[in-house]
Amino acid sequence: MYQVAYLILRDAGFAEDSVQEAFLKLMKWNIYFENPKSDDCKRYIITVIKHSSIDI
Repeated sequence: MYQVAYLILRDAGFAEDSVQEAFLKLMKWNIYFENPKSDDCKRYIITVIKHSSIDI
């Protein structure tokens, strides 16, 4: 997930902040996936991280 954020932001510190913000949002929203290893779950998390990176 860090790599996705870093590719968008090109800054290590901002990428770390972006990933942290994304996971805080996911925890706050209390999103549940039956299979956390599913492709749907991965796509959802990557989308949240992309949006978090763009917000930064």
